[in-house]
Amino acid sequence: MKNVYIIFFFFINLVFLYSNEDPLIIKISYYGEIGCSHCDLFEDSILPEIEEKTETDIELQAFDILDSKVYEECETALNKLGLDFTIFPVLFIGNNAYLGNSALEAGLVDEINYVKKNGEYRPFNSLISTTAGKVSFKIIPVFIAGLIDGINPCAFATLLFFISFLSIQGRTKREILIIGILFTFSVFLTYFLLGLGLLNALRMVLDFSFIRFFVKIVVSIVTLVFLIISLRDFYLARKGRFSEITLQLSLSMKKRLHRVVRKNNTKVFFLSGVIVTGFTVSVIELACTGQVYLPTIAYMIQTDNSVLGLRSLLIYNLSFILPMVIIFALVYAGLRFTDISSFFKGKVHYTKLLLSALFMFLAVVIWFV
Repeated sequence: MKNVYIIFFFFINLVFLYSNEDPLIIKISYYGEIGCSHCDLFEDSILPEIEEKTETDIELQAFDILDSKVYEECETALNKLGLDFTIFPVLFIGNNAYLGNSALEAGLVDEINYVKKNGEYRPFNSLISTTAGKVSFKIIPVFIAGLIDGINPCAFATLLFFISFLSIQGRTKREILIIGILFTFSVFLTYFLLGLGLLNALRMVLDFSFIRFFVKIVVSIVTLVFLIISLRDFYLARKGRFSEITLQLSLSMKKRLHRVVRKNNTKVFFLSGVIVTGFTVSVIELACTGQVYLPTIAYMIQTDNSVLGLRSLLIYNLSFILPMVIIFALVYAGLRFTDISSFFKGKVHYTKLLLSALFMFLAVVIWFV
């Protein structure tokens, strides 16, 4: 009987010790954009869920990747592992680093499970560490927005005038090919740099949570206003009342752009004139095309974790110039300018409808990313 009591008390003590065993503590270093929606979501929601699911305590050290010294520190740490800094956030845990949200969350869980099973961190594996960077579906709206902006009458009308001017001048096919390449590249580079400036300026503003909320309200209201105006323009364009459309370049700005095209594309200054034309047209048109560009940039900041958000910006601008490339290709192939112009004029109302749908999407989605 005495032996039974001894065994019983031994069992009770064992259960007591096991139930009071300290949970596993995992230390991680997180390099992200402190104050952004992704970082807030990770620290306030995802991390507690992982802790509860894996029954561990996670000791988090968070660093702001936008700080130049922190950026260099993170890049150096990645280089020591033989990895390149291609995307953030970056998570260091044990012997590995994980780049990007998808790999970060999955990698953290896998590391914890490995430690619980083996009593040590996983050995370094470059294949595990670089599993981030999968193309997110969140990039698709950026591509669509750029494409719709590319056929936006604000941008397309000037392009058509530019091509008609070349036709009147009697440019050869070879000249049209060279002009198309130079003009497209000039527009792309200018629009990209303008977008980069807007993105960085808006990113600095959105670093402050209370301002970020206010900016979201402003972006939503402005975008909804553009939605209403675009629907009205859709109705007017469908009725053929193009002169009454609101979201288009003013007559004075159209005349200014036409002067730019005529002035900079003489035979003498052929190549340099085309580049200057592309630059000037892009800057002037931003007053009109910015209605799409600015809210899309606000969306980019919330969804793109690549370094400085360059991936989304690059995709947007490549999509933006795609219609331009197609038009120059058609002209080079021999399609008459009048046919292109007539086709586009007959489809303006569809463009306005697409713009309306885009504005509706951007006004709502900015609150859920």
